[in-house]
Amino acid sequence: MKVRRDSEAQFHMSKVARDGFARTGRGSVNFRINTVSKAKQYLNAGWEVFNGIDYKSLLFYYPIQALENQQKEQSLIKLCKQYNAKEKFILSVSVIAEVENIPETPPNERTDYINITSRGKQPYSPTIINASNV
Repeated sequence: MKVRRDSEAQFHMSKVARDGFARTGRGSVNFRINTVSKAKQYLNAGWEVFNGIDYKSLLFYYPIQALENQQKEQSLIKLCKQYNAKEKFILSVSVIAEVENIPETPPNERTDYINITSRGKQPYSPTIINASNV
């Protein structure tokens, strides 16, 4: 589902964009989805998967200054500085991964040992890195 084809999502997002722009100037609407499964549901069914959820818990407005302070992607900040606020808004999407569904990182298979060194000169400490303490 694209936001352009989802009139209800577009309504809520453009309201947040207009209100945010009027209050704090140029910026970006952030659509924050709290699970991967909800993101998939949205892609398939659109905004209706969020029925009963206050849109203010999903949509947030970040002015350029906040994006810069949070060191967000420069391309996002550049877009925010260039768009025509009378015709468009900038949308960023955040999907929060479900920690319990992230696969376990496989163990390091290295068996050799490496001293930690500073520019090839003195060791930082006598600590040795091996597969069991990495």
